[in-house]
Amino acid sequence: MIIDIKQRAVFLNRIHIFSGIRETELEGIAADLEEMNLPAKTTIFKRGDRPDGFYLIYKGKTKVTRPNEKGEEETLAYLSAGDYFGEEALFEKRNRSATLTVEEDALLLFMSRPLFDELIRTYEKLRPNFIVTIKSHKLARANRFKWLGPTEVIYFMARRHVIRLYQKLVYPILLFLIPIALFVWGFIANAVTPYAVASIFIVINILWIIWLTLDWGNDYYIVTNQRVILLEKVIGIYDSRQEAPLNTILSVGVETDFLGRQFNFGSVNVRTFVGNIKFEYVDYPEQAADMVREYWERTKSRSTQLKKML
Repeated sequence: MIIDIKQRAVFLNRIHIFSGIRETELEGIAADLEEMNLPAKTTIFKRGDRPDGFYLIYKGKTKVTRPNEKGEEETLAYLSAGDYFGEEALFEKRNRSATLTVEEDALLLFMSRPLFDELIRTYEKLRPNFIVTIKSHKLARANRFKWLGPTEVIYFMARRHVIRLYQKLVYPILLFLIPIALFVWGFIANAVTPYAVASIFIVINILWIIWLTLDWGNDYYIVTNQRVILLEKVIGIYDSRQEAPLNTILSVGVETDFLGRQFNFGSVNVRTFVGNIKFEYVDYPEQAADMVREYWERTKSRSTQLKKML
């Protein structure tokens, strides 16, 4: 199958990593892509291989695997039309971290390593798009959720921006002034009690800082191929999961302020039939919103195709 340049450009335009690129520029990128028709069970690359380029799935399905702790090959995800892979090793200049195999006959669009490097140099605006994707993949690999469905794939995953943690740490850090004052008092008065009280304050403050840090690291924003999820966990108090299927989304918006624009964070508001889900203090909010919109559009497209078949 030969895909003409216009069709390739339309395909690229639907993928969030190419957000912000004009149609004429997309056509130029599309012209450099190489088509690869691969039958099922073909190994595209293996874990440990040197990265040769970047792949986009135009048609078909692939499987991502890597060895688990027991050395057994474990399936991490299934990727389908519109998905892509191979960017992480290229960005980080390291070998492949997983094995990619064709699950169903696939038509891939391939961009060689030199062309990929040139793409990033030419279109610097694409860099944050890839950064968000790579961060999401790393977080998803580091966390396993038992409530994910067998065919459910995490496409976007993020914590609150680290600046939110710094804001919460202001109070315990300021409270260190109390033990400092107590130490000074104990030194001047040559008394033991201020030293003892100061030590207690220090221990409490350190424990508070640890608790705030762990609490910050336990909240996640997630987008899968099926739903949008806000996962919140307060250690020792509660564990909640707010979610909405992608097909219930009504709109996706972004809110930022001056500080957020300086440090690349903001809020992504996902309005759905069943309520609103808000990703607050999220890294690169525009890119995160683009990802939500892309998978929402994919869901709508599949629903339309199913209706036509009925």
